Amino acid sequence: MDIYPTLAELAGLEVPAELEGVSLLPLLKNPNAQWDRPAFTQVFFSEIAGYSVRTDRWRYVEWGNRGDQGMELYDQESDPKELNNLAGSTEHLDRIYTLRQLVHKNWPLN
Repeated sequence: MDIYPTLAELAGLEVPAELEGVSLLPLLKNPNAQWDRPAFTQVFFSEIAGYSVRTDRWRYVEWGNRGDQGMELYDQESDPKELNNLAGSTEHLDRIYTLRQLVHKNWPLN
């Protein structure tokens, strides 16, 4: 979603206003720049779709249809290698709810 606006800006083209994405050029120029937008990814593993959102600290993944094949939550600050899945912890229910809403907004039919 952000690739086209980025390439358009790099090429000096006008970016259409109706696009949902934004240019990543500020981050390419300065990786330490302030950035408040989450990153979204979709992958397939063993024919199961994974929908993921990554914020400055957290990564949340839903596998299958709305997480019916599993969920993952990782604290990238204390667990950058993603060895400790926190999705089953009641301590993180509010965080999971917030990140889950982002996933469902980005993929309304998953």
